[in-house]
Amino acid sequence: MTRLSLSKRLLFSALAVVLFFGLVELLLAAFGIRPVLAEEDPYVGFASQIRLFEPAAAKGRLRTARNKLAFFNDQSFPAEKDSGTVRVFTVGGSATYGRPFEDETSFTGWLRTYLAAADPSRNWEVINAGGISYASYRVATLMEELADYEPDLFVIFSGNNEFLEKRTYGGLIAEPQVVTRTKLLLQRSRLWAVGRRIASRSQRQARQAYELTGEVEELLESSAGLNYYFRDDDFKLQVLDHYAFNLQRMVTLAQAAGARVILSTIPVNEKDFAPFKSQHRDGIAAAEVERYASLLAAAVAALEGGRPESARDLAGQAIERDPLFADGHYLLGRAEQALGRFEEAGRSFARAIEEDVCPLRALAEINEVILATASRNQVALVDFRELLERRMVEAAGHSNLGDEFFLDHVHLTVEANGILARVLLERMGEMGIAEPAPDWRDRIGDQVREEVLARVDAEAQARAYKNLSKVLIWAGKKREAEKYVRLAAAGLADDWEVYYNAGTVELDAEEFHAAVESFQQAVRLNPGAPAAHDLLGVAYAAVGAYESAIEAGVKAVGLDPAMASAWNNLGTHYGASGNHAQALGSARRALALRPDFAEAHNNLGKALFDIGELDQALGSFARAMALRPAYIEAMENRGLVLGEQGRFEEAIAVFDAILDLDPLIGAVHLGRGKALLGLGDPVAARAALETAIELDPNQVEAFELLVLSLASQSQLRQASQVLSLGLAAHPESPRLHHFRGRMLAQQRRYDEAAEAFQRTIALDPRLLAARIDLGKVRLTQNRPGEAVQAYRGALEQQPDDDRLHHVLATALLVAGHVDE
Repeated sequence: MTRLSLSKRLLFSALAVVLFFGLVELLLAAFGIRPVLAEEDPYVGFASQIRLFEPAAAKGRLRTARNKLAFFNDQSFPAEKDSGTVRVFTVGGSATYGRPFEDETSFTGWLRTYLAAADPSRNWEVINAGGISYASYRVATLMEELADYEPDLFVIFSGNNEFLEKRTYGGLIAEPQVVTRTKLLLQRSRLWAVGRRIASRSQRQARQAYELTGEVEELLESSAGLNYYFRDDDFKLQVLDHYAFNLQRMVTLAQAAGARVILSTIPVNEKDFAPFKSQHRDGIAAAEVERYASLLAAAVAALEGGRPESARDLAGQAIERDPLFADGHYLLGRAEQALGRFEEAGRSFARAIEEDVCPLRALAEINEVILATASRNQVALVDFRELLERRMVEAAGHSNLGDEFFLDHVHLTVEANGILARVLLERMGEMGIAEPAPDWRDRIGDQVREEVLARVDAEAQARAYKNLSKVLIWAGKKREAEKYVRLAAAGLADDWEVYYNAGTVELDAEEFHAAVESFQQAVRLNPGAPAAHDLLGVAYAAVGAYESAIEAGVKAVGLDPAMASAWNNLGTHYGASGNHAQALGSARRALALRPDFAEAHNNLGKALFDIGELDQALGSFARAMALRPAYIEAMENRGLVLGEQGRFEEAIAVFDAILDLDPLIGAVHLGRGKALLGLGDPVAARAALETAIELDPNQVEAFELLVLSLASQSQLRQASQVLSLGLAAHPESPRLHHFRGRMLAQQRRYDEAAEAFQRTIALDPRLLAARIDLGKVRLTQNRPGEAVQAYRGALEQQPDDDRLHHVLATALLVAGHVDE
């Protein structure tokens, strides 16, 4: 008898093992045993799983559960599917839902309308199961339920929300991928499921999966918001791995239910939406951070000024310093786009999305997973991203996607939803699920478009724009929010939040008077909104109406005594109005509510400074800086306090440290100039004050100190030149008019000097030196009566000043009023 070779014996043994386990799998399937992966996610678990659909009031129908309507559209369908019915579920996140609108204008709504018109031979049930903020792991869990409702087709459009919720992968991050993937392979078998059940009876297994709440808890909705997001490459890789697992699980669940699948790639807004959050590379020096910011600011100014080549060069210089900061790549992309260098722009936009540490747009790897999953499972694919890119090339000569198809970062316009619906119908026709007539596009295209657009309710659309603007404002995207604020205002004239959002955008744009009007409208429409009163106070303060600001702030904290930010703002208003005791109390109330509130510590320090408690003020500024490193305002305030204490060298060291971070802050050069004057170094002080004026001509004190410094060095010609520039920029400065009077008096131009002193007194009646100087000029002019009048005005301001009584007596003698 012929003996088999070793290799053949091994081959037949392997075949026998495979056949044995295959038969076992078939037998277990006949008994209804399901693989572990069909029933649970090894990466995450859920604290509760509330079903999406429940029995409706109408007998025999299912309807979206009431407690799910905050996340899902209201949908209804028969509990038992009729013969001749094709049941389609669309699943995914808010883009599937139809945000910022609802189901009727979503791609699901378009598809439902197209199918009814293009293939009336079937009864179509197209059910929108897209959940707001739903990531793939929640979509997969939802599909476990949907698999029970006799589905014929699942359309899966999911991938934008993978980083939206806080979760951990515990030991999975440290576990070698080969181990993780082997475990996942085993968990696809029914034999593993049986063994797991047996093992679980004898011992309670510790769960490795992180347990999520029954419903979405977005990081964006938390008080920390964007602060939760930071660069974490290990976590990113694990999330992508989890997404790949979830997508495969969705396909497996659909096929196990006898349903077919269409996967769609996920396009995003690349060129018209900036990154949510940029983070510098580890180890970058503070001076480099500030230099980067200066380069980026200059690039923005160049781009907005119509100089894209300069913008490109400046953004490129910034990227050389830190290639991981997302905003730099985005700005470079915008410059390249403006120059018509579309391919280069596309690479920059893609890199900006990749480096965004708050990745709320589908990453390139997400679409790679979608393509690979479709190919591996031989399921239908709609490459929607590639389709929109082709359309962009046809319309604009480039493939960089933007506002042409998106309302924000990921949500499609109504028309773009229609594009996706049409290509889905085409794919369904190719799959034999639908049988549209060959000429369906020409025959029903306009009809369907009119039908869908007719469903758009103008008021509902305006509310959607309002909500979209709120989200963008929260995320710091005020530039992107502005157009949606305007669109919302056109349809919601009596909605307080529209005016509140408008005021927020106007505050950011430093359109302060417009912001006052918007917030006034907001509180008129909703007097009980503390946030509106709070920001109305901020807007009033910005235009110098401090009493009104205080009134609005008091109203805000009265409506919500636990609103720390409102107490802090109120303290700022009190301080600006000179009510330092109330400023102190308000800052302390804010800190009692939020001890880690850096801005409130800074404001407490300013209030302590104003009442003369300089050492305590230094302590408050130090706490603010500890909570917020490189907190420039707190550092500047600390330098000013040190200068006030006569600790000029320490003050200069603080100002120098700030200038290392940002050399372009005029107020810091001013503070440094004051400290140098205190040290007796007028030459260095002059350079600092000149820089302060060059950077910020609005700083009247810089002009005043520079004139004083030059005059003290007998550089009268230069002092006169600076004085003229200062008065041109600040015609209402009493001190500059006073200096002008003194310089004119030195030149014996007494009439002009007297006019300058009178102008000074009109601007600031409390400036005693101007009244005294006016008296001296009048005595010199032999006009003692007018001198007496000037001195008496000074005594009204300071009646106990012996010096003033003496000069008044001299003037009275000269005037011949000996008895007086």
